[in-house]
Amino acid sequence: MLSTTRILDLLRVSLHVLVAVLLAVGLMGQLRIDDPLPGLVLSTVFAAVYMAGTVWHYEGRAYPSWAPYAWLAVVAALWVGLVQVSADFVWLEFPLVMLACVILPRWWELLAAAGLLCVSLWAVAGPGVGPSVGSGAGGNIGAVVGPSIGTVLAVFIVHAYRALRAEADHYKQMADDLRSAQRERAAAEHAAGVAQDELRQSLEAQFGALKECQLNAAKGFAFAEFVDADKARRAIQTSSSQNGVRVGAATVLIEKRRPGHAAGGGHRGGRGGHRGASRS
Repeated sequence: MLSTTRILDLLRVSLHVLVAVLLAVGLMGQLRIDDPLPGLVLSTVFAAVYMAGTVWHYEGRAYPSWAPYAWLAVVAALWVGLVQVSADFVWLEFPLVMLACVILPRWWELLAAAGLLCVSLWAVAGPGVGPSVGSGAGGNIGAVVGPSIGTVLAVFIVHAYRALRAEADHYKQMADDLRSAQRERAAAEHAAGVAQDELRQSLEAQFGALKECQLNAAKGFAFAEFVDADKARRAIQTSSSQNGVRVGAATVLIEKRRPGHAAGGGHRGGRGGHRGASRS
């Protein structure tokens, strides 16, 4: 199943393929007339300008802010010239309308689409302008309805593309935020594990072996159970007399676990176990 991003990429490529196909259709029509040179020359220039702008953009090269507007104006002017040579090129209006909607600001895009539609209607439904323009098409309602519907669809497709692109970007940002949160949580868990190991090593080095050491970094305390109850009492007395014991760069208070504490407390029977609470 194709993802939304893949579909959007295919739509973008399809626009350029559509331009190439419609230009080729117009060129085939030129090969059937007596003097194809004007159409061939203009088609070559049109293709060169279109390809230059497209490749420049998708290679990520820098360009001034006015460059896309100038490029679109040149491409549109070349298309008008092609339409004057032959009506076979009139169908290039639809991808040009899509380009105008992509490049131009809102309202300007609609004005450009209306202007391109007027040129198409003038070519296919109006009086003859070139050697094959308007031939037999004058007064034909289909010659008006067809380009009009095509232009409206071109505008709709671009706006649907924008909506899909915005949705895809939104979900991509959500996925990026989720991955970032997961990395931060993993880093916090790793840091808590390192701090817990440091706490255990320090207490064992100062007072004796521990059976259990659990750090709750979020609440700022830890529970430590010494193997020997005497060691636990000495740790509590040392902490009380010295106002805490050093653990790395921090000072930790060691207290006997109070009865009724949420995590349990007091002495634990059996094998001389003794549990205390360490507060940083």
